[in-house]
Amino acid sequence: MIRQTPPLPPLPTLPVRTISESPRQPRVDDARYLGLPHFLAGLADAGGEAHLLAAGKPGWIVVRAQVKPPEASADYSHLADKGLGVIVVLSNNSALHGAFPNSYDYELFAHQCANFVKKSRGARIWVIGNEPNAARERAMFDGAVNSGELITPDMYARLYTLARKAIRALPGHEHDFVVPAAIAPFNTQTTYPGNPSGDWVRYFADTLFQITAQGGGADGLALHAHTHGYDANLVTSDAKGTNQFQNRNTQFRAYRDFLAAVLPAMRNLPVFITAASPLDPGWTNANRGWMQAALAEINHWNSNTNNQPIQALCFSRWQSLPTDPPGWGLADKPQAVNDLRTALQNDFRLRWPGLPPTPDFKAQWIAVITPQNNALTTNETVSGRIVVKNVGAKAWLSGGANPIRLSYRWYNAQGVEIPLAPPPEHFSLSQNILPGQTAIIEGVRLRAPQWQGECIVKFDLIQEGHAWFSALSSPTRDLNITVQAPPYAAEWEQVISIPEKGIALNSNTIGTITVKNLGSRTWYKAGPNPVSIGYRWYNAQGVQVPVSPYAGNFEMDADTPPGKTASFSNVVLRAPHYDGTFTLRWDLSHEGITWFSQQGVEAFDQVVPVYIPIPDYAVKWINLFLDVRGALEPNETITGTVTVQNIGAKTWNAADEMPVKLGYHWYDAENNIITLAAYPGNFALRADVPPQGMATFENVVVRAPVPQGKYKLAFDLSHEGVTWFSAAGAKLFEAQVAVKTDASPFVTQFQEIFAIPQNQITAGETVSGRVVVRNAGAELWNAEGADAVRLGYRWYNLIGEQVNAPTYPGPRVLLHDVAPRDSATFDQVEIHTPAAPGDYTLQFDLLRGDEWFSNGASAPAETQVRIKAPPLEWGAQFISHNTPAHLVAGQTVDVALSLVNIGKRTWETDGAHPVHIAYQWFNANGAQQFSVQELRTALPQDVEPEEEIDFAASLAAPNTPGVYQLHWDLIAEGISWFADGGNPALVLPVNVTAAPTATTLWRAEASHNGASAILAIDGDLGSFWTNQARQTQGMWFRIDLGEPRLIDGLAFRSPGHAYPFAYTVRVSGDGQSWRTVAAIAQGNARDVVASFAPLQVRYAQIDLLASHDEEWMISEIQIHPCPAWNATASNNNEYAHNAIDDNPTTAWTTVEPQAPNMWFQLDLGRVESVSGLRLTPPKDEIPLGYRVSIWNQQAGGWQKIAEKQNNTEAINISFAPVQTQFLNIQLLQPAELPFAIREARVTKAMTAWVGPMRAQERN
Repeated sequence: MIRQTPPLPPLPTLPVRTISESPRQPRVDDARYLGLPHFLAGLADAGGEAHLLAAGKPGWIVVRAQVKPPEASADYSHLADKGLGVIVVLSNNSALHGAFPNSYDYELFAHQCANFVKKSRGARIWVIGNEPNAARERAMFDGAVNSGELITPDMYARLYTLARKAIRALPGHEHDFVVPAAIAPFNTQTTYPGNPSGDWVRYFADTLFQITAQGGGADGLALHAHTHGYDANLVTSDAKGTNQFQNRNTQFRAYRDFLAAVLPAMRNLPVFITAASPLDPGWTNANRGWMQAALAEINHWNSNTNNQPIQALCFSRWQSLPTDPPGWGLADKPQAVNDLRTALQNDFRLRWPGLPPTPDFKAQWIAVITPQNNALTTNETVSGRIVVKNVGAKAWLSGGANPIRLSYRWYNAQGVEIPLAPPPEHFSLSQNILPGQTAIIEGVRLRAPQWQGECIVKFDLIQEGHAWFSALSSPTRDLNITVQAPPYAAEWEQVISIPEKGIALNSNTIGTITVKNLGSRTWYKAGPNPVSIGYRWYNAQGVQVPVSPYAGNFEMDADTPPGKTASFSNVVLRAPHYDGTFTLRWDLSHEGITWFSQQGVEAFDQVVPVYIPIPDYAVKWINLFLDVRGALEPNETITGTVTVQNIGAKTWNAADEMPVKLGYHWYDAENNIITLAAYPGNFALRADVPPQGMATFENVVVRAPVPQGKYKLAFDLSHEGVTWFSAAGAKLFEAQVAVKTDASPFVTQFQEIFAIPQNQITAGETVSGRVVVRNAGAELWNAEGADAVRLGYRWYNLIGEQVNAPTYPGPRVLLHDVAPRDSATFDQVEIHTPAAPGDYTLQFDLLRGDEWFSNGASAPAETQVRIKAPPLEWGAQFISHNTPAHLVAGQTVDVALSLVNIGKRTWETDGAHPVHIAYQWFNANGAQQFSVQELRTALPQDVEPEEEIDFAASLAAPNTPGVYQLHWDLIAEGISWFADGGNPALVLPVNVTAAPTATTLWRAEASHNGASAILAIDGDLGSFWTNQARQTQGMWFRIDLGEPRLIDGLAFRSPGHAYPFAYTVRVSGDGQSWRTVAAIAQGNARDVVASFAPLQVRYAQIDLLASHDEEWMISEIQIHPCPAWNATASNNNEYAHNAIDDNPTTAWTTVEPQAPNMWFQLDLGRVESVSGLRLTPPKDEIPLGYRVSIWNQQAGGWQKIAEKQNNTEAINISFAPVQTQFLNIQLLQPAELPFAIREARVTKAMTAWVGPMRAQERN
């Protein structure tokens, strides 16, 4: 007999309805959903919730809990308090399988579930077990598919119904969500009659049917959704199975098969997808967009109102256990987590079945301020606490541009809003309130309106800058309040009228005052506690001013019931005893009990001027716009304006015989009047000033006394020829002024010094002109006496030594005393020169007695002057040249020369006596060498006196090696050498060798004293070049090596002092393209030694960066030849040489982010003694982890020198000297940035220097 497989029974389907039918809407309990999330996304396992919160999308967290131990419980409050919804899967076992007990323990398991729920906090959604159709969840499962106790739909329905009944019987848990376990999709391990193929959707439908058949119910549905592969496209795939599963979705959309099988009675239940993930291989560390696609898919499903909405999509799992396959957990896969972060940027919200979407802002009022008996008096304020819950979708932010605050509004019985003055306060939240959380707002102040009647106060929340919550359909909390009159209330109708000018001091004013009784009590005229009226005076500082005599409080004319007006007749107002502007405050008194103002009744204030009788001479000082500053310097003058008011009885005349003017006096500490060096006189009015008129004195000049000290400066008005105003009783304007200065006693400021034409004077001649000086010190300059002040001058040579002028007539005297800040002029000051020509500093200075001012704090005035010798017939000055210091015997070269004609005669290029440049050679003993080829060079043009010329001349070296002196000179053919006529030749040391040396054809030039630059390359440590002046920015010295040389070091040696104070060193191979290889910003005190990666160098130049008092010297120059370096790298190798090209604009980089085993290697070209390495990055591309190694030739391997992990600095290491040719830098850690090197510097021994050093020789 052949046994056939019976066909599958039909799945439950929705009943068919006609178009005219309205769909049945199941009853929805809105309150059950309060406090639950409003966003779809969630995670299975706690630990990743920070990503949900950071995105502002507090969603769901699924946790699995074992209920078996009697003491089992859990506290999920730390999740719920953050607005997260907690879904707890209750399990019989602690492992991730074996969720169900044996069937004979179902009642015990239900009791254990209820006991766990009772003891736990922070959750109200409970899933009973997990995937009952999966073999691994069975009791006694041993790993085999057919092992363990089979769980059929009717068995699970019995277990679930028992557990649900036990949980919902717990007090406080009557409305908890108890949810059937999710069915494992694609799992066919559980077969039973009616489902021989193990169809998972059939199992799901049968389970729901059995639950209802056994009289149970469900509070929600749990589903699982997966794809077969980590591919986002599979989320929306409609691929179907084969054979009997040909109508089943085989990918993520299997959730649709489950929902299609839901019984009609359960289509109003919320649906939670408690596990969603890719299967085979699961999660990998890659962002495939899987989670973005899954959330979009469910959101799209929910957008169709005909679909049963899904409330949660939880990605499984966050954590993985050590025994789990590698694809189960998300926490250790940052790229996959980035998929989650991106997905959370979408505003995917859930929709509860049968409910509209949760609004953004909605409040549930828990408690508000309730006044006693629901009554307040007008303007009364009560304080208290308000408690309100966030039942909207968005968090309430306590800060930022649009914070959420609490306030209220008042309405009358007709619903018209009652405005408050000032408006009600808006009260801030103490912290952000997430959806589902409760805000407690302390210290809320509720103020009643100023009008009486039956009112309604509406408490509401407001998003500042946007709208009230009530405008967004959120409920207000309304209270009916009776606003009634207070016991004490009044309205001021009439008070004593005060004239506009005010009242006179100590005067009485009598009048009537009327006040309306707005309170709830009658005001009695007599009796033990009558109501009377009184007043008080306050000055501008708010201090009460007593008056005498004060007549006491004044009684009413008659009793005054509520609503009537009280009159107070014959009230006597007494004015204060001094003038000014006062506040007069009227107040009512309930005698023996209280002032009305103490009960909140507003007193009536009047601003009253109180004046004194007006005298003939009276002034009010309005403004003094003089910058006195509390201190002036001796004899200082300041100019400003003074504004006054005529508050006297007489007009101030500006132009009659006796006008009114402004003046001032200085008084010392003993009140003695101080006489000024020069008083500018009193200052006139521009026009007449009537009483109460204003006057402004322009350009008021105030001069300070000369002696330092503390003084009183008193301004006064003068009725010329009659009286000072102060003598007639008017007020002075007084200021305490300190006359002081930080200046030294004797300081001069040179304001003018006559110009010396072209800053040149011929020796023996004189020039004259005007010198103007200003007394910038604190003391008077006396013109006579032993300490008389005189003008003098001194001469200094270039090294700062004073030089006498033989015909100097002595200092010039002052014509008069000079006070501080005043000036003195010396006319026709005659300058006499030193006898010797040269460059000098002319220094003007003042003397007090025999002491120069510059010996103190005063600075002299300096001018650079060139003293010229009286011109010769034939005179020449060598400005600069580039004569080589080292030549080969018999060698001929061209030399660049720069000369000035300082003689009387023009240098002609032809005619009877043309002028040529020529030379003579002398040996070390001074003997002229006549055997040397003589080359005379013609001038390119005629040269007039004072004219400068640049040209090249030919030079032939002696034929015999040795140390020589070269004399450059000019010769007027047929007349004489210039030197024979007294003009000195340019004498230079030159070393002649038999064969070329490393220094042959070296040349030197300089910005200053260029004629002596050769002394820095002559090989003689006893000679040196000097700039012959103080160092200044822009000075330079340059060496030409004759041809490019491969070097890695330069040394400029000084004779133990006179170092360049601040400098840069630049090198060039062609004189066009320069690179800086060394620099010191200031404070250098040693020889200039620059080391760098090997470069082809022909020219090297030092440029000074700052001024310095010391001169600059160079005795010798050396270079350090070297082999070429080479650089290689694991990445971007073709650009590795950028790290050793001495070019700050280029760099080598790995391009890609740092990774272990990347490397960079230096080849020094030969074995060197190395002791340091510095790698400068372009920006922040430093190695996070590195190892520096050198090649040990003897050991035949790499030797580690330095290693560092988690590095934050550029590599700059020093170590004991080692012999090596190769250095290797290897990366040890991954990092986001690439590794880059702008310049590599190696510290190594520099011994084989080359330069023109020579021993002293004799010919």
